[in-house]
Amino acid sequence: MALLYFTKVIAPSVWGWLADNKIDRVKVVQLGTFLSLASFSLVFLSHSLILLACMMFLFSFFWNAILPQLEAITLSALQENPDRYSKIRLWGSIGFIAATMGGGYYLDRFGIHYLPTLCFCGAGLLAACTFGLKIKGRTLEARARKVDRFRQYFKCREVWCFILVCFFMQLSFGPYYSFMYILIEGK
Repeated sequence: MALLYFTKVIAPSVWGWLADNKIDRVKVVQLGTFLSLASFSLVFLSHSLILLACMMFLFSFFWNAILPQLEAITLSALQENPDRYSKIRLWGSIGFIAATMGGGYYLDRFGIHYLPTLCFCGAGLLAACTFGLKIKGRTLEARARKVDRFRQYFKCREVWCFILVCFFMQLSFGPYYSFMYILIEGK
């Protein structure tokens, strides 16, 4: 479980840097979804703790690349209509609730041993959906110029304090969720 939260601290920055400097955001999302799907497929071969840990590290490193880039693509697409963002988030939340309830019902009915297959199929559908993504807006060169201006903010002490606070906040979720899971499973 700690590997999930470790990669959540480092992966978005690594993939964000790639999207800002090297490859297009849509390509980052496509690459992240396909690499997370490929690495998750190792769960079907995992018969040892070491292999399972490697699979979890790879999967979560690629998986944590996806959401921040999808948010950036969505905000870029809504430049003229930023008020539509809340509706998109609303339907995302409704979809999450429906998937969670439907998945829970399915697992209760048919058994937990189908969970890896269910996750794999969901990740596969997500990977397939990335082909429909389009991005409009700045080119990589224009983004690189904006990144140079953005780097000026990192000379401020307050920005570093904020980043440090966010880092520790993200870091704190790992033990919280892990121990909460152990507590719930133990009852």
